[in-house]
Amino acid sequence: MTNGVSHHLARVDSRNDTHSPFIPREGADYPNYLKLVTAMSEMHYEPVLPRSREELDAAFKSGDPSRIHDALISAAYWDDDWRWAQDQCLSFAVHDSAVVRAGAAYALGLIAVFHAKLEMDRVVPVLRRLAEDPFVRPHAETSMEDIDHFIVKLKGKHKAKRLAPDWRP
Repeated sequence: MTNGVSHHLARVDSRNDTHSPFIPREGADYPNYLKLVTAMSEMHYEPVLPRSREELDAAFKSGDPSRIHDALISAAYWDDDWRWAQDQCLSFAVHDSAVVRAGAAYALGLIAVFHAKLEMDRVVPVLRRLAEDPFVRPHAETSMEDIDHFIVKLKGKHKAKRLAPDWRP
């Protein structure tokens, strides 16, 4: 977060791999993964693209952890119905894939950032549970920090501005 504007630096283009550096692969050794991400120098910005509900639903039904992850981020970032986006995140917070659970945790923070609203009594216990998973912990903790800032401290009076889909650094 810089000056109230979220930057989603999301993709690494190493070895033709477009996996998000912020979401370790299933089965990755987390401490070693962090070293790998730190060492990567070829990062580029990938915007969070708005998607229709039909596109989001298709991604959610696909069973593909990467597609579900990206759809959760898009829903949290762009969908006007924060409650619907929140409910999607909460339903995927128990998914078998840690990539999906990490996306759900991260997306809940985006809802706090861009909508300054969440059902705290439902969301906070889920994020606390997700934070117990070493794979998901960084995303759950970041979301808790975003919730604390935008909803608790600012009392929901300020929201971050979204970057346009065609924005580039």
